[in-house]
Amino acid sequence: MFITATEVTVLSNISASAATITAGGYIEIAEEKLNMITNNYFQTAIDVQGAMTFNATARTIIGSGINFTSEGFAAGDIVMIYGSYRNDKYVEIDSISTSTLTCVSGTTLVDELSGESILISLVDFPNALKYTLAQMVKYDYDDRRAVAQNVKSRNLGPWSETFKDEKTGSAYGYPDDIIGQLAPYTIVRIY
Repeated sequence: MFITATEVTVLSNISASAATITAGGYIEIAEEKLNMITNNYFQTAIDVQGAMTFNATARTIIGSGINFTSEGFAAGDIVMIYGSYRNDKYVEIDSISTSTLTCVSGTTLVDELSGESILISLVDFPNALKYTLAQMVKYDYDDRRAVAQNVKSRNLGPWSETFKDEKTGSAYGYPDDIIGQLAPYTIVRIY
C-alpha cells in the first residue's frame, strides 16, 4: 500500500480510527481509483515476469526460476502484482531471498499456483500524493454519504428547490479540488 491507515488519520481530519480504515479496505479502494483516474501505476524499470506461487499463510510469493535479489528488489519495497488470478494489488516486502518475497504482516494473499506469466514491478509512489490519497480515503469514509454529487438543494419556506451545479464534482465521484491534485501524475490514455 502507498499509505498506512495511521498516515491517513494524521494527514486528514477523518473521523475513523486506523483500525476501521484498515478493516474497511478504504485505502485499497482509493488506490485503485487513483490508478484509474491517473492511468498511472507508478511502476519502475525494476520488474520480473514469470510463474509465481502465492502462499496465504506464509505471506510469500515464490518465483519459478526468478532471482528477486539480482533483479534489484529489497526489503521495504512496495511492489505491484499484476496478472495473477486473485492477488493483483500493491504489497510491501518484509524480507527477500533469491526466489521468495515475504510480505509484511497484515498483508492478505490468496493461495494460488499460477502457471501464468505474472508481473511484479517495483513501485515509486511520490510522497506528495500521500496527502491526496488520504483526502480520497476521508472523502470515501466521511463525506460521500452526506453529499449527493453535483446536487444542491435549498428550502424556501414550504417550497424546496434542487438543481445540479456543473462546476462541482467530477466524473470520478470526488470533488474537483482533490482530483486537480492528480493532474501532474496523470498519463494520457490512447484509445
